[in-house]
Parts: sequence; structure tokens; C-alpha cells
Amino acid sequence: MTREISHTAALKLLDTAPCGIIMLARDNTIIWCNANIGALLGLDLSPLAGQYAAALKPLAWLFESQDIGYIPASESRPARWLRGWREKLDGDGQAIFLIDVTEQQRLDSEHNRLTQQLDEVDTRDSLTGLANRRALLQNLEPLVSRSRRYGNPFSVIRIRTDDPAQLDKRYGTGAGKSILVSISRELKDQLRWTDIVGRLDGGEFLLILPETARDAATDLAAKIAEQLATTTLTTADNKTVALTTRYGVTGWEKGDDSRKLLERVARLANQAAAAPNHIAVG
Repeated sequence: MTREISHTAALKLLDTAPCGIIMLARDNTIIWCNANIGALLGLDLSPLAGQYAAALKPLAWLFESQDIGYIPASESRPARWLRGWREKLDGDGQAIFLIDVTEQQRLDSEHNRLTQQLDEVDTRDSLTGLANRRALLQNLEPLVSRSRRYGNPFSVIRIRTDDPAQLDKRYGTGAGKSILVSISRELKDQLRWTDIVGRLDGGEFLLILPETARDAATDLAAKIAEQLATTTLTTADNKTVALTTRYGVTGWEKGDDSRKLLERVARLANQAAAAPNHIAVG
């Protein structure tokens, strides 16, 4: 059961509410605001009545389809982030409600900063446990520098398999992830301890082979292709998967940097569909 309260009690309730409240007329002029508005916006309340709310700088963001606005610091008040929304009232007027979300914004910013730092130091692909793109690039740079200085050979193989999203469509949800994990195990079994294997993205893998000439890398690609072709790959629910793999193989050449090397091997992987055994060498 509810009871009506007096006009005076209602105004006191609104005036002492923990959020800021502004009441606007049909033409968006201010007709009333509670005491908390002054603290939130850093404005003197006395001259606000009759002013256009959209013309007030601390409120302009509310009329630009934004729900969060930044209020710069002043001599007497620290900077704030406010969340605001508008509600229609009877008689075509409206009310603006504002709450302080400064602490929430600070926590969100800190969370994003820590997440970015974690991403920067993370070197493992979360699905396969192989090196991720960042780790592959970090390992590639020293080999390029060494080859430039001493002429040591090294090669890279880019393996392109069916995209996991396409595998999910053909064999059911989760099939793509399951197959990528199986391929990762097969690749690790074929490599020396000095070789580096990682996942770039999707169904793309990169093998970095130190002290390996292009011909030897081509032989390894053929061996991997044969192994994957003769290995029965199944999903978690034991569906046999028909997998397409393509291989780009190249070795370091004078004048190469990491970018040129990776662009060349990616181009070769694109061309591999028409190459013998789906292995393109360049």
C-alpha cells in the first residue's frame, strides 16, 4: 500500500537525491534542478533557470547522442565522468538524470591497460599452445639479422588449412578448434627442437627453420603434407574430417627483411592450390 506525499516532501526528496536532476520545459529551457547538479557540473545553480540546457557546455554531450560525458577539472573540483539520460515528462517536458561514474571509468581504463599489457607479453596461442603471431615475429627478427651478417640459411613454411569457421559449418560447432589442435600436435612431432612452429590466425601456421636451406624445407613440407594426408583427423564426436592444406615454402634471400619474407611465403601459399602436391616454392 502506498500513500501520497506532499509537494514539499516530493521536492525535498528530489533535491536530496544522490543523482543530479534537471527538469526542462518543452523548449529545453531549465525550469528546476536539484542541489547535486551544482557539485556534479561545477556550476552555480542560481542563474541556471531559463537557460537552454543544450547551450551549457557541461551538458552539450547529452544532446549529441552520448550517454557518458567528461567534465574537466576546475580549481575547486576534480575532473568527473558522468552518465546521463533523459526521460519525457507530462506536458512535453523532460528530466535529465546524471550520476557520477568516475570510479567506474577509472576501473575500466585500468582493466583495459592491464589487458593490453598482458596481450603484449603473451607469446602463446590460447587454443593450440603454439607460439602466437607476436612470438613468431620476435623469433624471426634475430634470424634475419644473423643471415644478413653471416649469410646463414634459414627457411619458412606457411601452411594454410581450412578456416575453423568453415569446419564448424561442415562438421558442427567446435570442429574447427578440435582439428587445429590435432594439426598442431602433428606439426610439433615433425620438427626439430631448434625449429619454431606457431599459429598466425584462423587455419594459418608458420614454421621457422633455422640453418635450413630452401630445398630441405621443401622436403619437410612434402613430408608434413604426406603425414597430414594419411592421418585420420576426427572431431570430438568422431566425425572424419576431409582437410585441405596448402604450403608456401621460401628461404631467406639477400635483401630480405621479415616483412618481405612473410609477404613472399604468404603469396606462395596463395598459389599453392595450383601447385604440385599443393606445395609452392619460391
